[in-house]
Amino acid sequence: MDISRASCRRAPNQPIRTRPSYVVLLGTIYGPSQGLLGTERGQPSDCLDRRFRLALKPDPDPDPTLFFLHRTLMNIFDKAPVVDKDAFVAPSASVIGDVQVGKGSSIWYGCVLRGDVNSISVGSGTNIQDNSLVHVAKSNLSGKVLPTIIGDNVTVGHSAVVHGCTVEDEAFVGMGATLLDGVVVEKHAMVAAGALVRQNTRIPTGEVWGGNPAKFLRKLTDEEIAFIAQSATNYSNLAQVHAAENAKPFDEIEFEKVLRKKFAKKDEEYDSMLGVVRELPPELILPNNVLPDKEHKAK
Repeated sequence: MDISRASCRRAPNQPIRTRPSYVVLLGTIYGPSQGLLGTERGQPSDCLDRRFRLALKPDPDPDPTLFFLHRTLMNIFDKAPVVDKDAFVAPSASVIGDVQVGKGSSIWYGCVLRGDVNSISVGSGTNIQDNSLVHVAKSNLSGKVLPTIIGDNVTVGHSAVVHGCTVEDEAFVGMGATLLDGVVVEKHAMVAAGALVRQNTRIPTGEVWGGNPAKFLRKLTDEEIAFIAQSATNYSNLAQVHAAENAKPFDEIEFEKVLRKKFAKKDEEYDSMLGVVRELPPELILPNNVLPDKEHKAK
């Protein structure tokens, strides 16, 4: 069987889904009026022309037999995600079932929050970074019910796994860390990158734990505690930029490509030879509240 060709057409008995969402044609992601967002290789040649035509001008009435849907927000059983209007959920993330996401929080590209056999709660101002997994447990060996509760202003680093545990306000989970069932990370505590925190471990306030299995390393400094809050603020601001970018129509994206090419930065010697002064157009300037530390240092 030619797998790549099979991905082009739906199976004979497969229902056609018409729920509005991002769609993927042969590994190419399209959003409503947004055009091309990403591609993969290995597609059958008889569909390439259609893909490129869609990249230039999104099809207002697509053939549903050529598409399968990625549902960023998905119901399961009788449960539906509840996402605050001011939260950002990246189009390639999956938020499934009994999941609540609070104001100003951000769920980044490739994340999966799967609240199927229990609930997931994400507070306000929290960021769950790219490719992280948040899941739950119906119960553990001791019979405890294990939802996942993530508090306010929490940072969960890239590719972390948070499973059936509690992360309190202003805690920090490093990149690639794994938190198993029943773990509690207290306020202002930090799990180091790559750590494996065993079941039912409690990480006290103001401590850094790391290693496999994770153990106490040292106390957090005042500067590190302040960094946790600043990290959450930075990501909340950055999420606004990504949300605005993802909402742009295709023609605006193409217009900005032309601007970027026209105003591409050259070195000073090159510019002096041409006798030109280059200024960044306002359309390409980031808001002042993004990464305020960097702006302050630049001054």
